[in-house]
Amino acid sequence: MHHFTRPIIHGKHLGRTLGYPTANMYLESKSGIPSWVYAVVGSLDDRTLRGVGVYFPETSTFEAHFFDFHDDIYGRELSIEILYKIRENRKFDSLDALKIQIEKDILYVHQKWQSEKFMSNRSKRK
Repeated sequence: MHHFTRPIIHGKHLGRTLGYPTANMYLESKSGIPSWVYAVVGSLDDRTLRGVGVYFPETSTFEAHFFDFHDDIYGRELSIEILYKIRENRKFDSLDALKIQIEKDILYVHQKWQSEKFMSNRSKRK
């Protein structure tokens, strides 16, 4: 789909407030990335990070939350590969509704990766 490498910038810290800190990156306004929620893989130094990300075209910002990762990485270069679309991005009536949807998105991606891992391991045993 898409792949990019950018420095991590400060955002509004809403994700952190909700319990889901994000790495924010500025993209060119003509990046061609639709405003969707995605499953992503990030590369930072020698680490591979899995998570969910969303693109906000109105601010040309891509935000990614990585599972089990809470390091301070502002200013560092992060590579993101968008794997697949989860759903279209939308506005929510409340922060609680947003948090519930984030939890659903994370659960969906975890389950999909576990299923793919299971199927991969199963096919290797045959």
